[in-house]
Parts: sequence; structure tokens; C-alpha cells
Amino acid sequence: MRGPFVPHSLDAIVAEQDSSQRSLYADLVREQPGYRLVGEVGSGETLLSFLADEPPQLVVLDFALPGLGGLEGFRKARSDYPRLDWVVLVRPEEPDVIRGAICLGAFDCLIRPFLSSRLRAALSAYRTFHRELVTRRTPWRQDELDHLVGLKRGAIPPDSSVFPKGIQNRILEKVKRLLRDAPGGLSASEAAEHLGMGRSTTRRYLEYLAETSQVTIDFDVAPVGRPSKRYVALSGTPQRHC
Repeated sequence: MRGPFVPHSLDAIVAEQDSSQRSLYADLVREQPGYRLVGEVGSGETLLSFLADEPPQLVVLDFALPGLGGLEGFRKARSDYPRLDWVVLVRPEEPDVIRGAICLGAFDCLIRPFLSSRLRAALSAYRTFHRELVTRRTPWRQDELDHLVGLKRGAIPPDSSVFPKGIQNRILEKVKRLLRDAPGGLSASEAAEHLGMGRSTTRRYLEYLAETSQVTIDFDVAPVGRPSKRYVALSGTPQRHC
């Protein structure tokens, strides 16, 4: 069942033949900030039906999915849906499959078994990658482009030391520590007061953390006026083998 629409969220489908693994991956997508799970499928036929109806931005794909056709099926899907991206799940004893998936343009390739944190990292990296490509309106710097390209296949984590203009690592770490010490989260004005920084500068750092999936945003709804944004640090999640 499709999750609720969230503005600026990415739609994702989980395509996995094993039902228990499929449920696990679906839960990880649901839990990932910035994503909306729009489908869970167990066969290539069902996946292709979903794609023909309304393609998402990302598919988490079991490369051995029955009915897809392996590398040739993946090649055709890449040709039919060139704007669709894929995180593929493969086995270590299939080097030809891994090479083929990468050559055909898979965004990331996860070798089974993998920790749940590895799939989360792939989802977070893809969200950053997609956002930067789609929303960029200003000229690129080479280091920014290198960072973006490095997000593919997990080469550079989304919270690496290369930051957009106006973001300094030293200040960013202070903001992150402050949020970790505030279980209920903080508004931009509250965080600015604690940090002794300007509200607009503080909000820039908070929004960067939200965009890179390092914090979540809650809303305090008041009887009068606009809802107030609260930035909440992500709590640690136990590791699961997938």
C-alpha cells in the first residue's frame, strides 16, 4: 500500500522475491527520511506493471527477481525508463552480474548479506544525489561535482567533509551536538539562542542537516498562526543483517 504523500519526497519500490526480506527492506524505506514507499513486489511481471503505471524515482531491486530476466531484463528496464534509478542487491559469487549492473548504470550495488545501515546509506546518498541534480540552478564547482559523483556506489558518505558553500564542519558539529542533547528537538530560534548565532545562519545549518537526512523535522501546531518547525536528531537504530 502506498504511503502518504510527503512534499519533496522520493517515491521508491522494493522488488524482492523473499517475502520476509521484502518486508524488511520496505520498513527501511519507510523509516528513511525523504522517501515514500509506493510498492512492494515479488516478481518481475508485477514490477514492470508498476513501472508502466507510474514510475517512481528509485527501485531497490533483488537482481535474481523471477520474471525480470537478469542482466538482459535489467538492460531493457534501463532503456525503457532512463530517468529511473536502481539500488541492486546481488550475491558475491556473481562477479559478471555485479560488473554488468554497474556498467548498466545501477546507482549502487549491495552484496548480500549486508547490514541495514548499508541500505540506509545508499538511500541517503541517492536522496542527496537526486536533489542536487534536479534542483541545481547555480554554477558547479569541481569539488562539489566530485562529491556528488562520489555518492554513487557509496564512495563518499553524504555527510563527508566536502560541504556546500556557507557550511563549515566545525559549526555543523556544534549544531549536531546541540540537537543530540535535545530529545524533543529545537526550533531554529531556540537553536540560535543556545549557539549564540544568528537565526538565519542557524536555520541554514538545520536545513542542511534535514536535506542530508541527518535530522527529521516535526511541526508544533498552534491554535493560531503557522506551525512551528522543530529539528530532531535521529536516534540510533540497531543494526540488522539483510
